[in-house]
Amino acid sequence: MTTESVLRKYDLIFDRLDTDGNGVLEFADCEHMGRKIIDSGYAQEGSAKADALFTAYRQAWDRLAAAADENGDGIITREEFHSAMADTLGRREQVVTGCRAVLDAEFAVIDENDDGLVPVADFQRYLEALGSSSAQAAETCARLDVNKDGQLSREEFHEGWAKYLLSDDLDDAGSRFLGGLT
Repeated sequence: MTTESVLRKYDLIFDRLDTDGNGVLEFADCEHMGRKIIDSGYAQEGSAKADALFTAYRQAWDRLAAAADENGDGIITREEFHSAMADTLGRREQVVTGCRAVLDAEFAVIDENDDGLVPVADFQRYLEALGSSSAQAAETCARLDVNKDGQLSREEFHEGWAKYLLSDDLDDAGSRFLGGLT
């Protein structure tokens, strides 16, 4: 059963992914989000990192459309999105595995020197590209940087997203990935 807290997160994901604001998700929304993330990091359009991001987005879109686009019209409504996301609720490994390629590609774009660590300032720009305000992004960074070293590791990044997608605790650090919900 999907909790109200998790549904609120799914709505926020949907709204952030719906980059043109037309009330449905299309692959063009994924492409636009990819460009925003590239612009937040150090990758250039056409670079290997950018190409990997767009490939990961295409594969994720294809998986999402296969699971959610019930009528095969090439668009995903909010209701279709809720249904597909609720189907994965509680299956942590499925969620983590399903998102891994996209998350790794996003992290690679913002990890300028490929050392597996992203300075908080760079990570904040990434969150702002996803639609968080500067204040929300700063709060999220402070909460996700669990060892307070001023950087976010790939593990902190993955764990934050896993908690965002699966936890119904709105005070959890991961629940702040796209801004506060309280």
